[in-house]
Amino acid sequence: MKRFFQWMIRHRSALCTALILGVSTAFLLEHLAFPFLLRDTTAVGGDTPAHNYLASHLETQLLHQGRIVSWAPGWWCGFPVFQFYFPLPYLLMALMDILLPFNLAFKWGSILGILLMPLCAWGAGRLMRLSSPTPWLLALASLLALFVKTHTMWGANIYSTLAGMIANSISFPLMLLFLAAAWRDADDERFRIRTVILFAAVLGTHFFTALLAGLTVAIYPLLRWPRVRRTALILAGEGALAVALMAWWLIPLVLKNQFSVDFGDNWRNSLGSTMPEYAPYLLPAAGAGIALAVMRNCRPVLAFAWLGLAGTLLYMFGNRLTPVFVNVRFWPFIFFSFLALAACGA
Repeated sequence: MKRFFQWMIRHRSALCTALILGVSTAFLLEHLAFPFLLRDTTAVGGDTPAHNYLASHLETQLLHQGRIVSWAPGWWCGFPVFQFYFPLPYLLMALMDILLPFNLAFKWGSILGILLMPLCAWGAGRLMRLSSPTPWLLALASLLALFVKTHTMWGANIYSTLAGMIANSISFPLMLLFLAAAWRDADDERFRIRTVILFAAVLGTHFFTALLAGLTVAIYPLLRWPRVRRTALILAGEGALAVALMAWWLIPLVLKNQFSVDFGDNWRNSLGSTMPEYAPYLLPAAGAGIALAVMRNCRPVLAFAWLGLAGTLLYMFGNRLTPVFVNVRFWPFIFFSFLALAACGA
């Protein structure tokens, strides 16, 4: 018994991490009605049936024809599926279908982003070398981002995912890992393939997360002053290689963009009115996060602040640049940045 307690003391950090992430995952599965995730039934709700069609079509084309982008005849007179939409989440579902019935592969692929959020938030804190217990607090903060009830279709939260924003849901935790991995590379002044793969995955998963990820990493060289040039070369090299890996999809997307449709117009709401009722209670912690980051020169925390600032600027003025930048699509980045700063301040 004495040796057991000694072992627990030596490994207390790992045990706390396992406990927090395990309880968070169980908590999420409980709210996602775990028994229904094991039933071979069709998932519906919001736009989900349309995404079911995308995944089933890709499963047929990938496994039998070896194609990702193809012509789908199931809607109207047909359309070029995945020519203008993000293929990687559905590619994952198609591969999962090798081992699971399609309905189960689709269900578990759909909620993958939800389940990964606490783990990736914790992993981001670890990669950024944030002191304990900040990574744990980031994992817990991600639960607030998932369960926020302000909206049901702007992205990243559970409501949006179950309404059909599957690609956005998966891209968000990938973005967190990419931001952290890129910071680690900048801090170590090392080029790493893992960061390239993460950014390529974000590029192939959702446009808005790829945009905010790129804008956030673009500030890293300045945060690494005076090592600006070396940092910029490393991050630019990683970004260029990631774009090259996804060029098979990105180049046709850009060249054929004239055949796509716009996202729509801005929503008529103010940023302050969309925040949940508990947001004012977290303001002191968020302010402390920024203040401590400046005082202690904890530059990764300033990266979270820049993510929120970039999202806020695009929320307010992005639609003036292009109709693609609908304001509410940037709200999840602003809110998560706020939560991350509060976790760091706490």
